Amino acid sequence: MNVYSIHVRGDGPNKKNNKNHKPKLVVVKDGFSLGATAFGPIWALVLGLWEAALLIFVVQLVLGFLINEFIFSVSAQIAAQIGVAITIGIVANELRRWNLSRRGFEERATVLGVDSMDAERRFFEAHPDVLHHLEGAA
Repeated sequence: MNVYSIHVRGDGPNKKNNKNHKPKLVVVKDGFSLGATAFGPIWALVLGLWEAALLIFVVQLVLGFLINEFIFSVSAQIAAQIGVAITIGIVANELRRWNLSRRGFEERATVLGVDSMDAERRFFEAHPDVLHHLEGAA
């Protein structure tokens, strides 16, 4: 079982930007992101996290320069670059949650599930009022 956070678009100041084609509920897996580790800014761009993509790109660029300048052993440089990539994978889903909160989403619950679909189903079973609210908003 994995842990997921459920984010629902709120009725706050961003409601005017709430077009029907945009998601009203997002499920984010807690923990390490292999996709962010392997692909960095590309992972963020695919998810529409423009600011996070820029941040990841700048961090990789600056740390890559510093690693090349101050670490002379090639194997140590590779280890440092892998460390940077793993760190990005560790913080990636937190960046995603931060982006969702900036876009008007509220974190409503933490749910266990086999996958994101299972977590979403469990959330709606426990919170049928949210399902009715989302159906009414569509």
